[in-house]
Amino acid sequence: RRLAVTLLCFILSLSSVAMTHGGKISTQEMMDNQVPLHVRDDCAGILIPLNKCRRANFYAPWQCKDERHEYEICLYEQYELRRQIKKDANAAKK
Repeated sequence: RRLAVTLLCFILSLSSVAMTHGGKISTQEMMDNQVPLHVRDDCAGILIPLNKCRRANFYAPWQCKDERHEYEICLYEQYELRRQIKKDANAAKK
């Protein structure tokens, strides 16, 4: 039970970090902005402004660095969250 409470606190802390990055957006907003299905996750709210910036600058690699960095940070935090959940689940099995 203690592990479950710790895990819940960890998830809530990371989701609050994700909310500060871009927040959750609705499925309709994702559809309106043509976000591909394979990237519709908690970081989609950051991807939308990034893609708008990319289109405005004709996908120039030296443009939109701040937006891309923020998106990559969000992806990494989501990866760390999944890794921690898997680690805790494996520890609970033992």
